[in-house]
Amino acid sequence: MGKLACCITCRTFNSDRLTTESGSAATAFMSGVKGPHKTVGITGTVKCCECIELKEVERAKSSLMYASKAGFSTGIVTTTRVTHATPAAAYANVLHRKWESVGPSNKRGFHCVDAAAQLLTNASHVNVIMGGGAAEFYGPSDNTTFNMKGKRSDSRNLLQEWKDMQAEMNRKHVLLHTNDEFKRTDWSSIDYVLGLFASNHLAYQLENQDQPSLAEMTEAAIKVLSRNPKGFLLLVEGGKIDHGNHDNRAQYALSETLELEKAVEKALSLVDQQETLLLVTADHSHAYGVVGYPTRNTSVLDVDNTAKGDDNKSYLISSYFNGPRGILDAPRSDPATEDRFASNYTAESLVRLDRDSLNELWIYKHLFLD
Repeated sequence: MGKLACCITCRTFNSDRLTTESGSAATAFMSGVKGPHKTVGITGTVKCCECIELKEVERAKSSLMYASKAGFSTGIVTTTRVTHATPAAAYANVLHRKWESVGPSNKRGFHCVDAAAQLLTNASHVNVIMGGGAAEFYGPSDNTTFNMKGKRSDSRNLLQEWKDMQAEMNRKHVLLHTNDEFKRTDWSSIDYVLGLFASNHLAYQLENQDQPSLAEMTEAAIKVLSRNPKGFLLLVEGGKIDHGNHDNRAQYALSETLELEKAVEKALSLVDQQETLLLVTADHSHAYGVVGYPTRNTSVLDVDNTAKGDDNKSYLISSYFNGPRGILDAPRSDPATEDRFASNYTAESLVRLDRDSLNELWIYKHLFLD
């Protein structure tokens, strides 16, 4: 990604909070609308969390939906659940980002439809959807590939409904759950793909033994989408970067960033670079910083080798302000005595809290037309 031109920064906020989170942030970059905190695909005229019947003006319309209606091929690729905040903003309108498989009902009997159900109704023409989150689509009693009970409290099996819907429209389609199925698929013969490769989020790539990588899913998606002579729009999310930072596990976050870079490189190798606009950015920043004056070639996962704190303890170059290992009522630990290079090492933070950050974001681009 460092080879791409860096052209602009963007400021993240939403309609009612100074700092955004992923749901309203994704609404902003998918729809150009600033929405309320913790909502997905909602305009700033309503508030989070109460089940109400939405007016048309309160539903943010994503660029992916516009592209699909205009005849472009469209796709979503993510390492999170496909119903999670960022991918859901491409097709869903929910008043709380956690309404992925179960939407509440209000006192008047109106039922708020969950994101997974909206994937069928709103995204039936999206050609490629790949990621995790299969358990959001079926109930506890349904037999599935995964050893995890489904989360749906209704009697619907949305995976079967998706297959039936595609068959009724005589579409060349495939539902994928395993890496073997993924590798055996002839992408030149398929027009619609729903690939859910985990019951929850996909694994970190450092731990991934049997799931498609982000770059592999991106390649498959472009092979399907690029057959449309009119063009395509593809959303690719390296969502595990966010998870690694929320867990204060810098090695996970940084390795997932490299996985996103591989996906970008793969995309550029497959498209006509004179005809394709490629943008790379984030939905928000994290309370993460690279600090100190360590000598050159020191690993960013190590401690600063030139100084210690006033308490005569080392400190990590990759530091977090908040997170799960925040300091409570004891002196801080010395990371020099800990296994800080372990992939699952959790860094100590100042505040035990899970929050995103307000820092401005870079938008990298491959091509801008005058």
